[in-house]
Amino acid sequence: VSQSRYNTYLELPANGEHPRSIAWSKTRSELYLANQGIDVYDGQGNELCNGCWTGDAYTVDADNDGNVWITSTPDFTSEGIMYKVNASNWSTIANYASGIGTSAVVDPR
Repeated sequence: VSQSRYNTYLELPANGEHPRSIAWSKTRSELYLANQGIDVYDGQGNELCNGCWTGDAYTVDADNDGNVWITSTPDFTSEGIMYKVNASNWSTIANYASGIGTSAVVDPR
């Protein structure tokens, strides 16, 4: 992972072959890795939380309000679920049906 603005390069561990998705929270200055759940790192690559959110995390995104958006895709023929999660305590705020194979969340603001 590279943050060219800060000229920082991080080598992060990941479960499985590779992280499925990576997101940076500008609000919280945290890096989120989705693979088998969500792991959280700070800007120096220090692990803040392993398995902060458990479940099948297909993709992860962060919004400007300090929330994390996680998509779960059970397979590519069934509807998935999109979770809005509070990054302060990793509680689920809401969940929504997300269609088949949802791979990103866009905050329209």
